[in-house]
Amino acid sequence: MHEEMFGLLLEMTDKRKARLAIAAPRGHAKSTIVSLVYALWCVLYLKERLILIASNTQEQAVTLLKDIKHQLKNNPLIVLDFPEVCRGRKPKPWRDNKVQLPNGAMICVYGVGQNPRGIKHDKDRPGLIIADDLENEEQAESEEQRDKLRSWFSKTLLNTGYPRTNVVVIGTILHQDSLLATLVDRERRPGWGGRKYKAVKRFSDNPQLWEKWASIFGTHDDYEGACGPDTAKSYFEVHRQQMLEGTDVLWPDRESYYDLMVMRETEGLRSFQSEKQNEPIDPQLCVFKEEDFVFWDDKYRDVQHLIQCIGPRARFYGACDPSMGKNKRGDYTAIVVLLKDFRTKINYVIAADLSHLPPSAAIDKITEYARMYTFRRFAIESNNFQQLMVDDLKRRVIAHERRLLVHEITSRSNKQSRIASLEPYVKQGNLRFYRKHRLLLNQLTQFPLAKNDDGPDALEMAMQVAQKKRIRVGGFPLSQM
Repeated sequence: MHEEMFGLLLEMTDKRKARLAIAAPRGHAKSTIVSLVYALWCVLYLKERLILIASNTQEQAVTLLKDIKHQLKNNPLIVLDFPEVCRGRKPKPWRDNKVQLPNGAMICVYGVGQNPRGIKHDKDRPGLIIADDLENEEQAESEEQRDKLRSWFSKTLLNTGYPRTNVVVIGTILHQDSLLATLVDRERRPGWGGRKYKAVKRFSDNPQLWEKWASIFGTHDDYEGACGPDTAKSYFEVHRQQMLEGTDVLWPDRESYYDLMVMRETEGLRSFQSEKQNEPIDPQLCVFKEEDFVFWDDKYRDVQHLIQCIGPRARFYGACDPSMGKNKRGDYTAIVVLLKDFRTKINYVIAADLSHLPPSAAIDKITEYARMYTFRRFAIESNNFQQLMVDDLKRRVIAHERRLLVHEITSRSNKQSRIASLEPYVKQGNLRFYRKHRLLLNQLTQFPLAKNDDGPDALEMAMQVAQKKRIRVGGFPLSQM
């Protein structure tokens, strides 16, 4: 990231009329590179005579200028190489919001909402405008504040320069409709060069191990009789090679993959997606609200305890949304098992198995679940290649003498509407969840914005067959009916 950023900045210096927007994770030195190092280089080598730096508030902008002054006065290498700039009496002005160097270069800073229009140094307008973290979280959440910032940026800040002025906007994307999110999107802002960096470039190829780790970290599960962050670290060390398989992070010397996963747990998914991945989740666009989820493990210790307490009222249903499983970067094979209380009609998610499995391995999983639970119905999507998987599943069920009524679902259109139909069940507490099922919960809370929705899709299928009227079949394995 850093080398690419330096390359882009050097290129635009000579190109002129450049528009560059960079979204980088929090803590990845974007301000240091652009507002400090690049700005200093421009004024020390007189690449620019007047630089304007804008930030969210005047106080933040002044802090950026203080960092520049500190380097000019205290960095021995700069003092050695540029004695004519750094030694002797400082020319005026040398104030909180403005500094002029002996070589004639000047840097001015402003906060959002201030009016720098008309600013000049001698006859020069700003040849470089740097917009550094113009937005804060509170402003980004307000549509009115987002529109107000866009107006100030377009009408006031950009008009401060002249036709050949270069503009660099840096920050972290705090909202999908924020100014920075718009600028890095070339379809929405043609003419801008956009770069969006993520702290995690590739997630682990073994998410199920990280799901177990997260449950241990959050004390919802145990490892060798203990739980919590220290125990989770021990679990990670034992499974390190598998858990790091396929991972790639942006700045490994600063933040390891493990560090970032800890951050995701401690700060929460929404914060992590915005601050580290530049992919904010807008709660207003998500169907399922975190506060609406009811967790059955608040009352029951584990699945066996739940089954024991529900007793003969328990009915089991399941579903599978299969994938080819050829690419660990692609879709998951999702298997969901529901326990339905026949009397209260409450549905409990007791298994949410999301992994990258080929069809044969998925069938093995389903038959294993069929051994554990007596399913009333088991739904499976049977379009295209999936029909072959359904036929194979039926053969294996018969061969193993399992009782399983396979409910085939074909031509499933309007997936978003079907998954969204679960929302009343969630809100009313008639569909309850297990905290250990982190992958399913993450996909639900991000729906419909998440990259994957295989878990919610399988859950909807399971709920669909669980709501059908009871079928009485006797004498034969149900798969043969």
